[in-house]
Amino acid sequence: MRFAKKGFSLLLIVVMVLVAACSGGNGGNSDPEPTTPPTQTESNDNNGGEKVNEESPKEEPVADGKWEMDFDLGGRTIKFLHQSDPYRNETPEQLYMRDVKVPELEKKHNVKIENIVETRGNMFENLASSVLAGEPMGDAVYIDTRWGFPGWITGKIIEPIDQYVDLNGPAGAVFDPLLKGFATIDNHVYAYHAPKVDFIGLVYNRTMLQEHGIKDLHEYVKEGNWTWDTFREIVTKVTNTQAGIYGYGGTALYSGNNFIASNGGNYVDYEAKKEMMSDPRTIEATAFMQEMLPYSLINEINNESMKTHFNAGEMMMASASVADAASLRETGAVDFGFVHFPVGPSGDIPRTMSTPPQMWSIPVGVEDPEKVLYLLYKMYELPEDMIIPEDYFGQNNLEKIFAYEEDIAEAKQLMNSANYVLSYSEFVPGWNVYEFLNQILLEGTAPATVAESQRQLMQTGLDEAFKK
Repeated sequence: MRFAKKGFSLLLIVVMVLVAACSGGNGGNSDPEPTTPPTQTESNDNNGGEKVNEESPKEEPVADGKWEMDFDLGGRTIKFLHQSDPYRNETPEQLYMRDVKVPELEKKHNVKIENIVETRGNMFENLASSVLAGEPMGDAVYIDTRWGFPGWITGKIIEPIDQYVDLNGPAGAVFDPLLKGFATIDNHVYAYHAPKVDFIGLVYNRTMLQEHGIKDLHEYVKEGNWTWDTFREIVTKVTNTQAGIYGYGGTALYSGNNFIASNGGNYVDYEAKKEMMSDPRTIEATAFMQEMLPYSLINEINNESMKTHFNAGEMMMASASVADAASLRETGAVDFGFVHFPVGPSGDIPRTMSTPPQMWSIPVGVEDPEKVLYLLYKMYELPEDMIIPEDYFGQNNLEKIFAYEEDIAEAKQLMNSANYVLSYSEFVPGWNVYEFLNQILLEGTAPATVAESQRQLMQTGLDEAFKK
């Protein structure tokens, strides 16, 4: 089984098992419902029967290579299930979709489009049962991918999109290449997302560095000396616990994910379907985090409290997502920079480990999956006069978030496939990443001991998820 370059999984064979596996806190890592059309490169996220059409649909791409289809759905109602109101902010783009694009598509294709807001809990609990009853609750559903990969795939709850849509043709260009790989199991693509800006790295307080006589972190990067040893020296020098100042801070999950990734490790190897907690690189990374605890503010930190501490000058460096960095820029309390996590002794290149994205999937039993996906894509499409030209993907957003060119260069690097690792931490039934990290970071248990005590639990979950 190929989980592509970046894989997913989560079992949903027994709902109660899934609830237990997924009900742990998310450390502030939930992605927002997409509000931006797929054709616009912004960082906002957005973006049964078992019969499968073995042939790609016959499409008629126009001269410029855009994905176009012509069909009549005979007055059918198509339901798109969102996790939040796609028109909630009434931005020009959202109003264009509501007032222009949806009516235009309804008239052209003789269809009624309903954009329905469904609670995450209801969608999670009822999608599988609705499909098994032969009445899918929506034609396309915006799911947390950790809910259903691979359980909703092995359980035939969601469709393989690529068996209905030729992803080597014009349709393939509308898929985010990284997330397309992430949504691939057994060489089939099960979810859709338009290209998006996504990464996690380190924001740092430039003023605090200067006050402590430390050169800018980009200088270490240029010298090839942005390593764990350098990180250790800096946080040791900056930390003053009596004054409530720490060299580093962030959520346990962001910290764990990215120090592990920076050392070439992970929690799971989905290619081999094997746990990686006991991998020497993972143990080395978690041991380093444990060593850095006296100089770090991690306990009880979530994404919001991280920003509060960082803006107050109580953290010199902090793990931050795209959304976190954008919020810090908007607040404007700190002159901050951005770099990748330092490369570990067993690592090779800068890496970022992102969290499970939300993506669009088509439930099994939905008629005409290719037409449903096409309508979804076109619904978010903007006219050229509403699209801001870019010299490179993500330029408009990165220039809004970062004030310095070197910060933008770091972010662009982390968005490359070679540097981008997706977290497999929340997809294993019966295993909880937060318990794993808490034992190491809060209880002080040796990483090798924790790995040894939990490795069989994780392996059992993997075997069950993939039906070994």
